[in-house]
Amino acid sequence: MNDNTPRTRTAQIAAGGSAVAAAIAVAVALIVPWEGGRARDGSAIGYADPLVRNLPTACSGTTGRDHLGRPIVVGRRYTRQECDDMLAHELRTRLPQVKACLPNDIRAEALGASISLAFNIGTPAFCRSTVSRLFRAGQDRAACQAFGRWVYVGSRRVQGLVNRRAAEVRLCLRGVRP
Repeated sequence: MNDNTPRTRTAQIAAGGSAVAAAIAVAVALIVPWEGGRARDGSAIGYADPLVRNLPTACSGTTGRDHLGRPIVVGRRYTRQECDDMLAHELRTRLPQVKACLPNDIRAEALGASISLAFNIGTPAFCRSTVSRLFRAGQDRAACQAFGRWVYVGSRRVQGLVNRRAAEVRLCLRGVRP
């Protein structure tokens, strides 16, 4: 793998042991294809997300402000480096928050899938979710399957979320005993 890919650089940036780095790499592999839209060169143009009240969004789903605290601007071109830096910043910020809502011994695949879900629905919603509650109760299989509940925007079922959750569930279930 090219050492310049977002997945590799983000995993290198991740603090903690190899399990955490693996979880970050897994999360990036889930987040980048489903969030926002990057051009082939890794750059992106800020856009108004129509699913979430036209929320200004850039790169791999960064909303509100970029990694330097500047507002996301619809129509602005963000370089690959800016996009990678935003994603790394978001993951560094969310990782401890997500981990605080999960058991300490969670598997890397489940942690990576959980980071992806929290990235998409927000960390507070993730921490209040059935997914988090079931992981804390030691019910890993049920927790992984509960990802599939998060496929609605308002009352509308969104096929893109159905597809994303299916990928997260598949990953989450790796290594779970039947």
